[in-house]
Amino acid sequence: RFQPFVLLLLLACSPQPPTDRPTARPTILFFTTTTSATFASPSFASNHSYLILSRPSLLNQIKTSFHSIISSKEMLSIFRFTLLLLATSAALVSARPVVRHIRSTHEFDRLMKKHATVTGLPVIVDFYSDGCGPCRMIAPIFKKLAKEVEGKAVFVKVDTNAMYELSSRYGVRSLPTFKFFLGGKKVQEFSGAGEQQLRHYTQEVINRAERENVLLSMETLVEYYKEKDASKTEEDVQKVYSKCSDMVKDNNPDKLCVGGAATNLVRSLKKKYG
Repeated sequence: RFQPFVLLLLLACSPQPPTDRPTARPTILFFTTTTSATFASPSFASNHSYLILSRPSLLNQIKTSFHSIISSKEMLSIFRFTLLLLATSAALVSARPVVRHIRSTHEFDRLMKKHATVTGLPVIVDFYSDGCGPCRMIAPIFKKLAKEVEGKAVFVKVDTNAMYELSSRYGVRSLPTFKFFLGGKKVQEFSGAGEQQLRHYTQEVINRAERENVLLSMETLVEYYKEKDASKTEEDVQKVYSKCSDMVKDNNPDKLCVGGAATNLVRSLKKKYG
């Protein structure tokens, strides 16, 4: 049974193969965690040139094995290109860390603006220092929590020694200090390495974000009343919707029924109509 952890397909067919050797066949390169491999189809092995590299002593096997199969510039170019693709893929993956380390005030401000105006996600900031013992203790818990709620909140770290301007702006006096932002505004904070506090306030700000990100469209409300109360005219529904949108005081130029006002309206309608 074959259990690969990476599979590379290298098609090394020459357009015009020399007459003194057979037409080049595709070379299939397998990296595997085992020292042997069995193919389900015998024709696969007979119709393809293949090289199996097991995980133990992988680098030595690559050196000796490629010395025997790379006999043309074309094959070498393909191999180098494949390595470049792998390196690029690894770089892209590493460019999206679960916990983002802030390198400048501009980066921090841009991140806060994006999540306040575009995604609506809460931002949880860990103000820390490398010389702080409690900071080092809570760091793996912070990262673990970020993985657990990935996609629901944004986790960032700010080194107070390197980013003095940010720590001064937010009045950080002790380390570690965790601050929770929603819509660009601070909604909660605490200092110390308390895991339970961190988890509690994280879940609290996520729940609040989910409530405030509720959007009720006029079309949805019209369809709802058609099903639940056909006596309501579209003008009546418009009045209900306008009342909801008027309750949203900040950042609502399009007069949408959104956030807490939309949540309250939905709750009232469910209570009235079931």
